Amino acid sequence: MRRRTKSAAHAALHVLFGSRLNLLLPCGPAALLAARLGIGDEISFLLALAALCPLAERIGYATEQAALHTSSQAGALLNATFGNATELIVSLCAIREGLLRVVQLSLLGSVLSNLLLVLGCAFFFGGVRHATQRYDQKSAEAHAAVLVLGAVTMVVPDVLGEGETKSSRHEDTESDVLSLSRWGAAAGAKVPLAFVSTILLPIVGNAAEHASAALDAVALAARNKPDLAIGVAVGSATQITLLGFPASVLAAWAYGEPLSLDMLPFETACLVLTILGVATVLPSGRSNWLKGLTLISLYVVIALAFLFHDSSETRAPAAAKHKRLG
Repeated sequence: MRRRTKSAAHAALHVLFGSRLNLLLPCGPAALLAARLGIGDEISFLLALAALCPLAERIGYATEQAALHTSSQAGALLNATFGNATELIVSLCAIREGLLRVVQLSLLGSVLSNLLLVLGCAFFFGGVRHATQRYDQKSAEAHAAVLVLGAVTMVVPDVLGEGETKSSRHEDTESDVLSLSRWGAAAGAKVPLAFVSTILLPIVGNAAEHASAALDAVALAARNKPDLAIGVAVGSATQITLLGFPASVLAAWAYGEPLSLDMLPFETACLVLTILGVATVLPSGRSNWLKGLTLISLYVVIALAFLFHDSSETRAPAAAKHKRLG
């Protein structure tokens, strides 16, 4: 009995203090205190963002421990599934506050980061270590087919909404910047909503995916296991596309919020081109550092484009009515 108690205590200490990121855990209560005392939205946002990293990383750690008792494929599925828990939690909180554009853009950013940044890093570091890597072509074709299916599910609502709402674009557009308020403090500067939600929030808030599954994908590729690396990166993006988006729409419906999959043309184009690009690369059955560098470069280009993207105009009039950013 004492041994079990001692073992449980040791495990609890390892979970709480086993990562240096856990030093940021006090930022969570500090963020709540700062918001309660009215110290400033900028401080509250930065503290909350910092606290999100260790919490998400611990999800990844718990997933990895569970994956040790399963097969490699099941482990990759667990990493992809529970790594997406952060996005779903953030989406639910944003839906409750009526931040529907944040939900759309953060989920979009998660797909882009997994397909371009995570997969690109896996190909790049795997190629640096092993030159050209080979992986199962049939499995890659299956991944590509599911990705294309995800692209279709995103394009159809966008096309349907084009004719219905083109004449009803709302004029009461709020500021296209998320100025250091509840969502977007960034060192005293005004940051575009599109960049914060699509680039910054997925990278920081998706720490479980990038600190565990993403590094897992890179490590697997470096160990010449590109099939598993692709399973982690592409599997996560597929789950967000086919599960995360629909689940968020259903959750918004339960809250009485009119969330839809109808995004702006630029955002839909980025998603579709990314998916089609990756779906074109995967069936080749080979990867190298140049393909990885190409994917990473494409992600950087898209990130810079979102920095100047005007997301204040949304086609869904119902969503516009509920777009509360401050």
